[in-house]
Amino acid sequence: MALSPDSRTLLLGFEDGDIKVFDTADWSTRTLQGHTDRVVCMTFSSSGHHIASGSKDKAVRIWNFHDSTDYYALCGHTSQVNAVVFSPDGLQLASGSDDMTVRVWNMDSKSSTFIFDGHTAAVRAVAWLSDRQRMRRGV
Repeated sequence: MALSPDSRTLLLGFEDGDIKVFDTADWSTRTLQGHTDRVVCMTFSSSGHHIASGSKDKAVRIWNFHDSTDYYALCGHTSQVNAVVFSPDGLQLASGSDDMTVRVWNMDSKSSTFIFDGHTAAVRAVAWLSDRQRMRRGV
């Protein structure tokens, strides 16, 4: 589940890979489809223009919130994606996985720019620190 920065939109992820988008004003819904397995995590960019989702299908998907299109997939994890978080400026995304890595993705090039490996367990949480230059990860 994820709530938009303006609290006007709620996301719910489902076992079938769908993401339901709820407008909190009238509870109308729409569906984002693209994952092929259970949606594990979701987040909004700070601007609210993009959504990132991670799944048991090993992919991170970036969605354009305004037209509900499957914008693109970021592939590289070898196991379930447990955590996704945009950097405060929205230029990067970090993802944590059962493959015991954290990947940092560049949103312009749509590629992984750095991989933190060496964890001894699945990575379940990642967060950017307020200085925008560093991230914090949890297992």
